[in-house]
Amino acid sequence: MSISASQWGSPLASRRALLIHGLTMSSYSWEGLAQLLAAEGFFVIARNLLGHAGRRGSDYRVSAFAEDLQPYFATDTYDVVIGHSLGGMVALSLLLFLPKEKETTVILVDPPLEAPRGPELIKMRLWTG
Repeated sequence: MSISASQWGSPLASRRALLIHGLTMSSYSWEGLAQLLAAEGFFVIARNLLGHAGRRGSDYRVSAFAEDLQPYFATDTYDVVIGHSLGGMVALSLLLFLPKEKETTVILVDPPLEAPRGPELIKMRLWTG
């Protein structure tokens, strides 16, 4: 049996979070963080990417993962989107679907990206901790 997504908190909550797991993970990998966010008043959704947690898939490009998540943006907006590893790359692909009229915090956890150096770094707002 395939579980397409995990959810925590009340669907009536005023704040929403979308969590995108990494390559060798599933929506269940977010359990601890999702419970903390739900306790802070968020409705949290973590979708299982194609080819994960029993979901079938044949196209494993980042763009295919992002397309699979697009329906989540058709009716909902999110206060925060968090992507871990591969999920970080997918989160970046979803930036085009974020509403322009609402600010959304996007957090990338250990994404497989090369950090810019020199003048390009100055143009980015980075937080490290």
